[in-house]
Amino acid sequence: MSKKGIKLNILIIIIILCMLFLSSCENMITFSGTCVSIGKKFELDFKLLNTTYESWMTLDKADKVKTSFEITEGSVDIYVRFEDNSIIYQGNDVKNGDLILEISKSGKYHFEVIGSNAAGYVHFNKIP
Repeated sequence: MSKKGIKLNILIIIIILCMLFLSSCENMITFSGTCVSIGKKFELDFKLLNTTYESWMTLDKADKVKTSFEITEGSVDIYVRFEDNSIIYQGNDVKNGDLILEISKSGKYHFEVIGSNAAGYVHFNKIP
């Protein structure tokens, strides 16, 4: 094979590899948006959620947590667990909702939001 033929084959291989790499870049994006997790607030607003976000809150018995969500694209699952891993709330493939979680035991609570090609928001806020 001539030097020109070898160079052409190498160039074609490089172009194919670049095309494969660039086409997979979109799949590497897991989150585009904002996340606030501070004190008694955990808020996710996202144009793309392709991962899991989680936060912990220490809450007292009789506390209330306002939970709001609106999912315009994709799928979102929500889990709220007590520190012993017992499920307080579970929502699979949620779309729109507002609810109040009433805390029955003092302790640490785990809030988890799992998205798959999702857009929208999920907010947890302790009611003062």
